[in-house]
Amino acid sequence: MPTDIPKNMTISQQTTDGTTDHDTLTDYNYSRLNYYNLQDVGQEAIQEMLELCKESDSPRAFEVLGKLIKDVGDVNEKILNLQKVKRDIQKLDGGESPDGAVTNNNIFVGSTADLQKMLSGQSEEKEINGDSTE
Repeated sequence: MPTDIPKNMTISQQTTDGTTDHDTLTDYNYSRLNYYNLQDVGQEAIQEMLELCKESDSPRAFEVLGKLIKDVGDVNEKILNLQKVKRDIQKLDGGESPDGAVTNNNIFVGSTADLQKMLSGQSEEKEINGDSTE
């Protein structure tokens, strides 16, 4: 394990604009790279263990080979789970709920005039698009 990775790395920190910061992307890329390296090493180990099994005809060697194949398969599953976690984090950054939950109760902070403008569709949408007539 590299020693240049800080021990206080966080999984996810949010910036003031609601998006996850650089640490999350760094952690994701680091984890993904580690999983791919484990996959490569596991494939090489399977090939060497297969040759050893053929030469020795030992039941224990075949048992170890079976466990090794299972472990390499588990790394594949972890790679896919890592993708799912990344998508969930991106959904949270976009303001969406990762499980598709519905928000029933919202609160509006503003005057009644602002609320009327918002409800009639004349408030922020036109200002954002540059069509403000005020």
